[in-house]
Amino acid sequence: MPSIEIACISLQETDTPPPASFAVVCERGLLSHRAPSPRFQADFDALSGCLYHLGPVGSFRAPALTLAHFWTLHDSRKLRLNAAYPISRAL
Repeated sequence: MPSIEIACISLQETDTPPPASFAVVCERGLLSHRAPSPRFQADFDALSGCLYHLGPVGSFRAPALTLAHFWTLHDSRKLRLNAAYPISRAL
């Protein structure tokens, strides 16, 4: 889900965020949800705190697909707004 992750270093407990027009997930610990490889996880592993994951409501992560399949979806107007489409060279 996340589009943005906010790390709060040394924060022991999460605070409930105010209502927002986007989804917010709060967790103790610094475990990134970014895929396929969390960019800052090695740095997070050396620290403690809480992580806030922000993303659009109704976000969607599609399974890996080829670039050709991506353009087929594009041309047929079937790509979803607020979706993540990982492109795999191995497919």
